[in-house]
Amino acid sequence: MFEESELIALLITVGVSFFLLATRKIIITLPSYQFLLVSFGFYLASKVCTVLEGFFWETALNSLEHICAILSCAVFFWWCLRLGTDKESGR
Repeated sequence: MFEESELIALLITVGVSFFLLATRKIIITLPSYQFLLVSFGFYLASKVCTVLEGFFWETALNSLEHICAILSCAVFFWWCLRLGTDKESGR
């Protein structure tokens, strides 16, 4: 069975995705915004896998959850690096 805290974290993440959708005109003005959105997508996938692993395929979904979390952090880190280099090249 799933934990209530995992479901609440998923609901908050889905709420943030609606906020990102509502403010997409602002988001696309960020440098290399695609990396930021891909990072959030991996984070959302991680939260979905966390909840689903309580119902079926516990081992596989747990592994996928951790892989998505690592990819989310890696892509976010790459976006931060790109953000710094895009700012420097604009000077």
